[in-house]
Amino acid sequence: MKLFGLFQNKEWNKLRGFPQAVQDDLASLLRLDSLAKSSIAQGLSTAVYEDASGDDVGRAAAALATALRQEASFAGELQLCILSTGVGKVFGAITWNLLPPERVIECLGFLAMCEFRRHDALEGEIDLKQSGFSNDPDEARTQFLVMAAGSAGVGDFRGVNQYSDEVFDTIWHQLREEMLETNAGRVGRDSSLAKSTKDLFVGLSRARQQLLLGLGESLTAKRVEKAKAEVAAKEPFDPVKNKQQHPVLYVPFPRLVAIMRDVESDIRTTFLRLEISQYDLRRLVSANVELPPATLDRLITADAKVLAYAIVVAAAGTMEEKFIGCGVWKKVTESLEKKNLREYQFMAEVQTYGMLGDVKKRPPADGRDTSLAIEQLTLVRKAPGNFLRASAPQMAESVHLLFSGTVIMRHVLNHPEFGGALAAMAIGLLEAVSPMIEELTNGELLNWNQQKDIPI
Repeated sequence: MKLFGLFQNKEWNKLRGFPQAVQDDLASLLRLDSLAKSSIAQGLSTAVYEDASGDDVGRAAAALATALRQEASFAGELQLCILSTGVGKVFGAITWNLLPPERVIECLGFLAMCEFRRHDALEGEIDLKQSGFSNDPDEARTQFLVMAAGSAGVGDFRGVNQYSDEVFDTIWHQLREEMLETNAGRVGRDSSLAKSTKDLFVGLSRARQQLLLGLGESLTAKRVEKAKAEVAAKEPFDPVKNKQQHPVLYVPFPRLVAIMRDVESDIRTTFLRLEISQYDLRRLVSANVELPPATLDRLITADAKVLAYAIVVAAAGTMEEKFIGCGVWKKVTESLEKKNLREYQFMAEVQTYGMLGDVKKRPPADGRDTSLAIEQLTLVRKAPGNFLRASAPQMAESVHLLFSGTVIMRHVLNHPEFGGALAAMAIGLLEAVSPMIEELTNGELLNWNQQKDIPI
């Protein structure tokens, strides 16, 4: 025990050797991981089902409830499941110094995958994308319950559905709210964070300590690069040199919007050529029986616009790392949003009010909840950036992130028959758009003053 204690102190001293900004980011990660475990333990302790009927369905529901409370491995799987539905989520209540806010879930996923899937070893894949759970909350919840029922030997899925409807759905929504919203507020307000960090760190396995220290080394290197960039930023700006080095930042935005329209047309045409029957499509997207076919068609058109935006921005971002956030990007984004804000509202409402999937909340009595459109807009904006950050040598592994702002197509992407063709379409269009943008960089280039007043 003394030797182990010496090792723990050695590793702790390494963490303490990082710059304070890095220490603070790692401490917040540790606290979020700890709070997630506490939330899930508390949630599963309430997963009780009282079998009043005594029939096969009731017994199956009760057996599943008992298994969820008693089998420790289910807590870890549920943590992975919920994290998978939050990829790209930004915890605004926490101030992150060097860790990109949109990568926090990914880092929490590393810790959880190492603990629950790799048995506290760094061998094998620890990326959250390999968890097997969907990033769609409804699909992920179903996957978890099916997995738990199979492990517990519960074969009557009528009981699983009954348990889900009467008990688990409420727990699921509460846990997602805590892990993806509430817990971040607790970390942001926790004045004892520094005192608790050591206890949390020494409580980790050796593998997870090494994982966290590796992240700390990466963030420290990023801090050095950031300092160099700040020095470089103080050098006089040379607009001619900058235009030569970063031509994509000067491409006239109307040309990119025109490419986006062509891509949108190709997406819609390709999707319709999949010839998915109305029955299969409605089943795939969990459409309410009262949802008219015309509404599905409207959503497909909206999805084509959203996916076209993601593909064009991702293509430009592949060529120029500073593209997302630059003036041209803002004008391209504005051109999509100004013309389609009503569609964003509609896309969000059909998912929230139960026209697609489960009812997440009821419509307000005094009019529209405009925050839904803002949430959908945020999803659309983040999709290309999340794809670029996660993009692996094999684009097929991260192409699903381009679809994260869509409503219909992201579900079809998971279909064994149609998903491959949809993914291939997105990759093909991404590869086709890059040379189009390259060609634009050889033409007329305009600075921001020349573009900012061009009407959308």
